[in-house]
Amino acid sequence: AVVNGLEGVLSRLSGKGEGAESEAWVVEDVSLGGMGAQVPLGANDWVRIGVLVAMQPEGGSNWLVGVIRRFGRDTMALGSVGIETVSKAPAAVSADLGGMGCEAILLDMPRPGDTVRAVLPRSAFEPAIPLVFPWEGGTARLEAVEQLESGVDFDVGLYRAASSG
Repeated sequence: AVVNGLEGVLSRLSGKGEGAESEAWVVEDVSLGGMGAQVPLGANDWVRIGVLVAMQPEGGSNWLVGVIRRFGRDTMALGSVGIETVSKAPAAVSADLGGMGCEAILLDMPRPGDTVRAVLPRSAFEPAIPLVFPWEGGTARLEAVEQLESGVDFDVGLYRAASSG
């Protein structure tokens, strides 16, 4: 099962989008860094390089987050994609970003002193503004380090986990 775009991925990971539309893709190969899949192209005009996706393996309950890195059209109705898996244990959080609410996806679990990657809405990453959110009964504060990537509707920021309490 596959859902696409930041909004769809956030909705699915937060549990608010159980009814969100997902598609069935056929996985052709799997590696430690990602997978290749066959994609029906009829109504999928969103399938392109740089799109964020969440994938749930058949029979599994967990979701993986990835980015489409390769796209090819096999026929008018069928394409193939290469997806880089960026997180095997993503978590959706409702955060404060300098006084503004921000829905984000943690790609890594925050531990004080460690670096953490977080997916934010496009243009939301700010180098001087920390990301603060409830975490495991306390509050996590992530200090911005650098922007790692921009995708179709998202940015990936690198943060240092400053505190948890």
